[in-house]
Amino acid sequence: MEINGKIHFITCVELNNCGDYQSSPLNYYYDFFKDYCLVYHDINSVRFALIQKNDVVILGGGGLLDNLPDWNQTISKVLDIGAFVIGWSVGFHKRLGFQPATKDLDFEKFGLLAVRDFEHETKLPWLPCVTCMSPYLWKTGEIKRNIGIISHRFYPISGLPYEKMDNQASFDDITDFIASSDVIITSSYHAAYWAMLMGKIVICTNEFSYKFYHFKHKPQFLSRDHQTEQGVEDCIAKAKADPLPASLLQDYIALSNAFFLQAKQEIEQRIPVSNPQETMLYVLKTAAELSTQNIATQQDIKRHEEQYKRAEYLTHPGKVFQLLKYKLKR
Repeated sequence: MEINGKIHFITCVELNNCGDYQSSPLNYYYDFFKDYCLVYHDINSVRFALIQKNDVVILGGGGLLDNLPDWNQTISKVLDIGAFVIGWSVGFHKRLGFQPATKDLDFEKFGLLAVRDFEHETKLPWLPCVTCMSPYLWKTGEIKRNIGIISHRFYPISGLPYEKMDNQASFDDITDFIASSDVIITSSYHAAYWAMLMGKIVICTNEFSYKFYHFKHKPQFLSRDHQTEQGVEDCIAKAKADPLPASLLQDYIALSNAFFLQAKQEIEQRIPVSNPQETMLYVLKTAAELSTQNIATQQDIKRHEEQYKRAEYLTHPGKVFQLLKYKLKR
């Protein structure tokens, strides 16, 4: 099925990293996007042949820039197609210590671009991660623990006597844990971000990327050689002496909505709306094609094909997107 004018979303579809799979603007502005023909790509398996010059590509969020050599090459190839590319709170992800060489990106080729890294050396416009739009961040409730730990699954935090979880958990569970804690110690970028937006004291440790140093509003940092209860208490005292703005979440939502209006105007000038049912069928078809390449066994394929036959996936946008994200994983 050939459709004139599509919107492509490219991000890292990684279901074992909650921040990655929550960071697409499609999650939060679906009421606008649902009237267009949408194609969702994992940055690890972009279908370049589907992207045409009269399409719009939305890159982000997540740390896609200067992360892996293949990813920079993929982004450069997308930019060279000539479609209108929007970088939507996409982030840099240079690692501390070892960093693989990456192809330089030509940021002039973006039609609209804002990065989540505040005061980055590129001097690109800043925009906070779009996950600030999630209603989960408004949770309140009973405090069950003074201090809790949320580790990145690859950078665990050990040796501290506090209740723990990691970033493989669901967004709902992670924000429940944050809401019921006073202080969050974390090695996860998004756990730090969400905890700050929820008004918690945030202590980052075992940080592995320069991205942690480009929050506009800074967490506390606990060095590896001071991972003690006293070190934690010292960080808490510093945070209490310099609290984050109470309006932080509302401020970030306003910034995100303002960028959405810019993106909306650019899209409306370029792309006609489509039949919503046609859009959904096209996205599902694309996802099904990708799944047969990425799922190892015929038994897996048969099981997933049965899921596609359920009519509710053609009518319920949230479930369509959840299944799509699962189908695209590598």
